[in-house]
Amino acid sequence: MKVMKKEMRKYVYGVLMALACAVVMLCGCVEKGVKMPEMEHGDLLFNVVPQNGTELAAAIADVTCDSGQLQISHVAIVCRKGDDVFALEATTKKGVVLTPIDSFMNHADMTPDGKPYVVHARLKDTTGVAKCVERAERYLGKPYDSLYMPDDSAIYCSELVQLSFIDASGSPIFELIPMSFHDDTGKITDFWIEHYKQYNLPVPDGEPGTNPGGILRSEKIMIVE
Repeated sequence: MKVMKKEMRKYVYGVLMALACAVVMLCGCVEKGVKMPEMEHGDLLFNVVPQNGTELAAAIADVTCDSGQLQISHVAIVCRKGDDVFALEATTKKGVVLTPIDSFMNHADMTPDGKPYVVHARLKDTTGVAKCVERAERYLGKPYDSLYMPDDSAIYCSELVQLSFIDASGSPIFELIPMSFHDDTGKITDFWIEHYKQYNLPVPDGEPGTNPGGILRSEKIMIVE
């Protein structure tokens, strides 16, 4: 739902300020090819879309962010294996893979001064996070879900997070929300109309799903500063 109550707007404004600081801090401390020692197993990394982002990234961000918010196109899970750090992610070309963290940062969109445009976040309650990462690893090798449908035979980026992050009671940490393929005016964008036309399918606007921007705005995570 695009219209938010005043209380929610205040909350979102506060989150945006924190995000802005986090992006600046992250971009300032991560050089290309350098691992971040403060990244913890199960942290989340969100790609921010700049004005010159790819068409798909822009199409995702255009329909999942309200005006004034950072445009987020992708989310990945930090996976530490000994001294090595990986981004566990669902990618359009390779499906669900483990990407070395330096490669992940190098392929992120860059700020004007050449730093990765990425937001680093963490669950406020990290109890059981290792099991969440283990659950996510079970999807390695799955193809990317270009239809963004709730079917485990193929996985998209935020779906990987939503399916994998389960609390001790067995409930999803990130609940499903209505999928959005429309802009602020409520109009389904031309990109998604043409995208689903290729498959002779209607645009699943409003169907249960998830998106990276929605996960970033969850009250269950915090920005790592």
